[in-house]
Amino acid sequence: MIYHLAQLAEFCRAHPVQPKILFVPAMQVGHTLATALAAAGVAWANLHITTPAGLAEQDAGPYLWAEGWRRLPQDADLFFLDEILTRAVQAHPDGYFARQAHGAGLARSFLRTLHALRSAGVDAGDMPEGDKDETRRHRLLATLYREYEARLAAERASDSAALYGRALRHIAEGHRPPDTVCYAILDETPLGALAFRYVQARTGNRLWRIGRPNYGTPPPAQSATARFPEAPFPDSRDACLGSGGRILMDGRMPDAGETLRLWETLGAETEVRSILRDIHQRGIPLDAVEIAYTADTPYLSLLYDAVERFELPASFGAGIPVHLTRPGQALLGFYRWIASGFDAAELALMCRSGLLVLPESGASPQDVARIVLQARISQGSARYSAALDRLTADLKARAGTDSDSENPSEHRKRELARIQSVREALGGLFALLPETSEGTLQALTQAGIRFLEAFTPVRSTVDTLARTSLLERLSAFEMAVTVRDPLQRLAARLVDLIVQHRIAVTAARPEHLAIGPLDRAGYTNRNHLYIIGMDEGSFPGGTTEDPLLLDGERARVSAELVLHRTRPAEQVWHLVRLLGMAPGPVTLLANRRSLADGRETYPSALFQQGAAQLGAPVLLSALPEVPEQALDRTETFLHPSAHFERDIRSCFPWLTDGAAAQNARAYAGLTRFDGWLGRATPELAFTRGRTILSASRLETLARCPYRYFLTYVLRIAPVEESVEDPTRWLTPMAFGSLLHNVFRKFMETLVEQGEHPDREQHAGLIQDLLHSEISSREEDTPVVHQAAYRADVKRLEQAVEVF
Repeated sequence: MIYHLAQLAEFCRAHPVQPKILFVPAMQVGHTLATALAAAGVAWANLHITTPAGLAEQDAGPYLWAEGWRRLPQDADLFFLDEILTRAVQAHPDGYFARQAHGAGLARSFLRTLHALRSAGVDAGDMPEGDKDETRRHRLLATLYREYEARLAAERASDSAALYGRALRHIAEGHRPPDTVCYAILDETPLGALAFRYVQARTGNRLWRIGRPNYGTPPPAQSATARFPEAPFPDSRDACLGSGGRILMDGRMPDAGETLRLWETLGAETEVRSILRDIHQRGIPLDAVEIAYTADTPYLSLLYDAVERFELPASFGAGIPVHLTRPGQALLGFYRWIASGFDAAELALMCRSGLLVLPESGASPQDVARIVLQARISQGSARYSAALDRLTADLKARAGTDSDSENPSEHRKRELARIQSVREALGGLFALLPETSEGTLQALTQAGIRFLEAFTPVRSTVDTLARTSLLERLSAFEMAVTVRDPLQRLAARLVDLIVQHRIAVTAARPEHLAIGPLDRAGYTNRNHLYIIGMDEGSFPGGTTEDPLLLDGERARVSAELVLHRTRPAEQVWHLVRLLGMAPGPVTLLANRRSLADGRETYPSALFQQGAAQLGAPVLLSALPEVPEQALDRTETFLHPSAHFERDIRSCFPWLTDGAAAQNARAYAGLTRFDGWLGRATPELAFTRGRTILSASRLETLARCPYRYFLTYVLRIAPVEESVEDPTRWLTPMAFGSLLHNVFRKFMETLVEQGEHPDREQHAGLIQDLLHSEISSREEDTPVVHQAAYRADVKRLEQAVEVF
């Protein structure tokens, strides 16, 4: 039996009826471990599996809630930290962050640092002195830290640091558990300073370690194995070490190649498909497989896409990002639309991506996207109605110019009806929001809740789970924090929080693949372990220091603060732990080349050590060796032995028509794809007297008959998408239209007065007409960039002077 299960079995046998508490890194790990114990036939009566924070809440939570404190939802403090940060930066105008106060990631960086300081038990007055820049930065951080703690106290909001502090006080007041309770802790359980003090005070000298005396590499500084080096192990003679567990202890790999396999692939996508192909080919049950990934990017999304594509049941130990689901993408699109100032391009993207459902509306999302872009709406909620009014008026004004259409009135009626339906659909969206540009977080979260309930698509069980989780998350924010800010800023902060949110954090389940990150893997006791991401870019990863408190400064503040430079070593330690906990064969996969940009990558040092001892790794092809090993039809068609063209044409007959069209277009003569109909078309003749020939129409006919055929015969026009140019106030079309209006009014005025144009006499008149037209245009096209506005006005003045 693998050592951790054997030790737990001995721990339970040594204390069969006594209350027992096992500390684990996360509750998902605890549930998975309990399932593995039961499957191994280990009786664990009276064993309570929890995290240090969970037990602290059990001890001190009721007292905190009775004293009027409330639990702070995750990241809820990010909102009032924004307010505190703005005030603190204004108080230090010459400080390090004076120009970055509203940076997207600045508040989250500060929050991570403050959480680290609180977990380490560091006071605001403990900030070190340094050089001039360091002193300013530390002074700002200390000010921010004091205001943050004061705000937590004012809000009566408790975080994990407050919980541990109250639990320690609870023990100091004499509320100790009975001495009959026994404790055990997994070696990899992280223990910050406050968590360590609490576990030490709670357990006394009754704590057992579940792990190994030597991993061959230093353990993480804040892990249980480093915190409690003298704690005993349950003495189990049945304990054994898994495949590759001695890799850094004596430098030796397992002798049998099947015990530890090394695979290299071309592309990270091939790593995932190679695992699934191996499972399929060997007929391995899904609940005998565990997949561990060394980096979230790109492996988590690739694994999720694969199990969704092939409809494989899977349990994700660290959950999946909610933005991989349709409700998550829809809510992100909704808040991004608000954060952009209601940019029509954001709304159109959401509609065209199938992320918007319009209940009880005659307009489809595609209609909304087409019409808001055609109306040339860029930003501003007030501009939507005016733009649709202008589009309706233009459509009615063109009624007399389409006499060559078979039924112009019906076409106009349908288009006007679509515009009205789009207006109603947009009205439903804007009705969710506050009427002013400034609002409260509660109002914006309520808008998100109503949007999720009425406007988001749900097409799978995961989508349902995602929508439920997002509703709970928004409701928690709505009740926890009171913040008033501009809607755009609040929406941008909500976008940041939703991107970080994860759903479906579950323990390994029967008949499901078990998928998790490196630090949460190894507890399933499954016979087949695959570890992906063993290239040097993903494992052990790089080091990025905290910009607010560098590692050297952290060491001066407190020895309890985690140093960022140790993260790669921690990843190596977790890999060694995982290899020692694997009961069966282990497969390591490394990517040799990025398929996205063709960049060559290299295996990690540990992978290369294995290759030096076990021989060259197997280089896997992106395609199966035989068509029978294909995971889907695409791989079958791409296999060299497959009759690709014949099979494709039989499955997709319309591609034959496409190939014929492509060949005909390449033909030098005229075909129907060039507008040649192959028959007489007297109804299109100019001589019938019903066609209005404009200059642009004749020019199009002479320049490109095919374009004429599309535009004036089939009446096909591409959607005009406006691309905002920050150097221009008006689009080229609006610029020319304004000049045409000025010139027309100028000439009409001269005709009425019976005068001829004179530069000296009428220069003021045309300038007055120009500025009057500019003033009226400002109502439809608000000025966003003053410099662009002034430049366009100058161009207009020069144009009328030339005229």
